[in-house]
Amino acid sequence: MLLFTLTGYFLSGGGALLQAIVLTLFAVKFFLIDYQFMELRRAHPFWRYALNTLLACFISVILFTIVR
Repeated sequence: MLLFTLTGYFLSGGGALLQAIVLTLFAVKFFLIDYQFMELRRAHPFWRYALNTLLACFISVILFTIVR
C-alpha cells in the first residue's frame, strides 16, 4: 500500500497540489484501514491517540508544504 502510494506521488507530474492530494488520500486510507481491519477502535486508548497524533502531524506537514 505504501509503495503504491509513494509511486503515485513521484509519478504524478501535476505539481505540488496533486501530490498533496495523493498523500492526504493515503493518510485517510491508512486511518480507515487501521480502524476497520486492524480493529484499532478496540485497542488501548494510548495507541488510538498515538495514531491520530501521527496522522495529524503527517497531514499538517503536507498542508504546510503546499502553503509554502
